[in-house]
Amino acid sequence: MTLESESPTDREGVPSSGRPADRPPTWLWPVSIALQVGAAIWLTSSTYFYQDDFLFLEQARTQPFNLSYLREGLFEHFSPVSRLLDSLLALTTPPSFELARALQMFFFAGTLAAFGWVMATILGHRWSAVVLTVLFGQSLVLMSLLMWWTATANLLPSICFELLAIGFYLRWRRSASAWQLAASLLAFAVALLD
Repeated sequence: MTLESESPTDREGVPSSGRPADRPPTWLWPVSIALQVGAAIWLTSSTYFYQDDFLFLEQARTQPFNLSYLREGLFEHFSPVSRLLDSLLALTTPPSFELARALQMFFFAGTLAAFGWVMATILGHRWSAVVLTVLFGQSLVLMSLLMWWTATANLLPSICFELLAIGFYLRWRRSASAWQLAASLLAFAVALLD
């Protein structure tokens, strides 16, 4: 008597579907990111703007949007991307926390996708890459940023673009594609602006 598994495999451990057993299904990546965004929305549901958020949003509302505004420090931090995001929020009066939350979750999802892409580039399309992406997404490093608008605007876009720069660089090292090197340098430059 032989025991048969529920999904038949050949000698190499490849299921009859043709996908190796050690590889997660492709649909799992967007589903895991969506679930992590849902968890982040739930965990941060009681947050709102803090004192320095109101200060920077008032500056965005009252100052003209120009190069000197973008170069103005945020408590001595150079962050034109954060200034740009504050200006976007200041278009609504009073500033919309719903829009801020949507922007936070957009950058959170983008950061998770970029991290997952880097992990899949380094490790291959394996379960370990998915697990590391979930652990990264639920880490205190990222979750604490989502509790405070200014922290999100100051750091999360930078982390996202840094990961994109790393991912494009790794792809360029494998393929020597000029466009991937250019994309890596561009993503790195944007990361430095935040």
